[in-house]
Amino acid sequence: MLTFVANTVLFILTGVIIAKTTTEAATDRTLTAGDAGYGLLVYLECLFARAVVIAVLYPILRKCGYGLTPYDATVCWWGGLRGAVGLALALVVSEGEGSYSD
Repeated sequence: MLTFVANTVLFILTGVIIAKTTTEAATDRTLTAGDAGYGLLVYLECLFARAVVIAVLYPILRKCGYGLTPYDATVCWWGGLRGAVGLALALVVSEGEGSYSD
């Protein structure tokens, strides 16, 4: 029950922060189509990095434990870091953004 409540609060908090940030950026005219392009580029880079790590470690993972099949490796590659842990990490990065200056 506690896990459900924590996940629900985290997802609601993330939605509110994303809506607030996006609305402010759209109103200030600082949100451009290039931002969507950068987001897509980062997503593709993450997929590529995951594929490299799984490909490098595949021989070891295939021989350890239950063994990693090509199907399981594909699921690991596509699944990545999703859910509450990924959202919590994104919130930490988002909130810590103001402390760094370029």
